Parts: sequence; C-alpha cells; structure tokens
Amino acid sequence: MKKTYILLIIIFTSNLFLAQESKDKKVFLDSLSNETSEENYKYYRIIKDYFSEQDTYTVQTYYKSGKLKSVGITNNKETLMKFGEYIDYFENGNKEAITIYKKSIPIGKYTCWYENGNPKLIGEYSKNKINDFFINQYWNENNIQTVIDGDGNFSVKSDDLIEEGSLRKGTKDGIWNGKYLKTNETFKEIYQLGHFINGTSIDKNNVEIKYNEIEIKPVPKKGLDDFSKFISKKFNYTNVSIINKIKGKIILTFIVNKEGKIEDIKIIQSVGFGLDEEAIRVVKKYNDWIPGKVRGREVNCKFSLPINLEGMN
Repeated sequence: MKKTYILLIIIFTSNLFLAQESKDKKVFLDSLSNETSEENYKYYRIIKDYFSEQDTYTVQTYYKSGKLKSVGITNNKETLMKFGEYIDYFENGNKEAITIYKKSIPIGKYTCWYENGNPKLIGEYSKNKINDFFINQYWNENNIQTVIDGDGNFSVKSDDLIEEGSLRKGTKDGIWNGKYLKTNETFKEIYQLGHFINGTSIDKNNVEIKYNEIEIKPVPKKGLDDFSKFISKKFNYTNVSIINKIKGKIILTFIVNKEGKIEDIKIIQSVGFGLDEEAIRVVKKYNDWIPGKVRGREVNCKFSLPINLEGMN
C-alpha cells in the first residue's frame, strides 16, 4: 500500500505540472517575427497563462537555440498590445535594447547596446507625435561618442543599408548619404531639423530619380473603401460555417508587388471551417493596386488585412 500511495502522488504531481504547462501558448515565428510553421521557424514566442483570463500576460520570445530574445507585457493576448518596459537580448545574453510602450507605440526613453555590451545609443520617443525619435547620445562601434546631447555625426548600418550624416537637436539635419548594400543603389537626402526636404537616388546603372517622399505605401487604384466593399461583397460563408454559426476574425498578410499585383497570401490568424481559404480566394481576385515606393522606386510591400466575420443567421 505504501508503494502504491507514493506512485499515485508522483502521477498526480506530474499531471499537475503538465496542466500548469498547458496554460501557456507557443507560437513559431519566422525571421520577420511573423507566425510560421514549426519546420520553418527562427524564433518562438511564449504567451504565459494564455488559456486563463487575466488583465495582463507576460510575453517571452526565444531564439531557436532556446536563449531568451525579448520579454515584456501585453494586455491583449491576441493582438499583443505592448505596454510598459520591453527588454531585448542578443543571443549571447547581453541586453540589446530597452523600450517603453503604450498601446504598442514606443514612448519616452530608449536605450540600446552593441553585442559586446558597449553602449550604442540613448534616445527618446516623442510623447506628442508618433514615430518622432530624438537621438541624444551615440557611440560608434569603436566606443567613441560621436553624438553628445543631440549634436554630432551619426551613422547607422543594417544588413542591407548604410546611412550617415549630421544631427542637430537630436534629429537629422543637412545632407545625408546612404547606400543599399544588396543593390548598390545610393542616395543623397536633405533634412532640416528632422524634416525631410528632398532626395535623389542613383541605381547601379546610374539612373537618377528625384523624390519628395521617402516612402509611399501601396493603395488600391479605386481607394481602400472600394477594396473593403469588394471583400465584403465577394466573401461567401461556407455551409459548415453557417451550420456552426462561426464568428471571429481572420488576419492575413500579402505582398503588393512592383506591378501592383497581389501575391504570397498567408493566413496569420485562422478561423477554419473553410473560411481561411475563402478569404484567400477573394483577396486574390483584387489585383488593381498602385505599388508602393521607397526613395522613388517601386518595391514589393507587405500588407496586413483583418477580416471580421459576424456570422450568418
């Protein structure tokens, strides 16, 4: 009897542990942090206590290696509405950045570091205008401070782009030069205390294009209202979804390519019952778009579309 009692305790404890684990949700992510399959993921996200109802949820993102990539809080477990402090980490464990959010919009102080732990940048997001960012202090890769109290020379480099120029009062000012590393396209832009004035890009064939806007998003030729009405009119509920009185939201993404055509449609949030396939079918039929532009040149642009389903009576 004693052995049986001990065994039952062990089984009960194990089942309790598994029940606790199942309260979390695991989502696989690609290199752009979009949801993907387990076979193709680069990161994964854990939403703690996802299957319980509460005001806030801890969100942790991990590298494929299992090392922590970021941690923060959301008050919406479906749309991941960020608020409060979010901390990002390099895979070696060093801090990469600390950002403060309100309704998923960064606000206030922002701090980031190089992978070796040296300071990189201290800045501040405007509380009055979305996406306004002021750089207060900056150190280059040699740990030399080149921006002090908002004034100085600044350079930024990513996998695809190099930009450099001067800052005044924390914002771009004067002439800025840049280069796309993959295409060898270069550009020169003029700023006045953070306000973009104009720019000129030159491609690898020395073709020059002047532009007055850095980025132009793709739009339907007949407007977004026409696109919304088209989706609403052409979308058909499946018989099985009508029988089961299905409601909810489908979220999908697609690419508007350089020719203004839709491609690469992916379901990010599924409803099932054949409705995901119907959403893809309808979106595919709408191909009359003005393509997006970056620095005067047509580019492929990603578009996100939520489809709210009220169900059929």
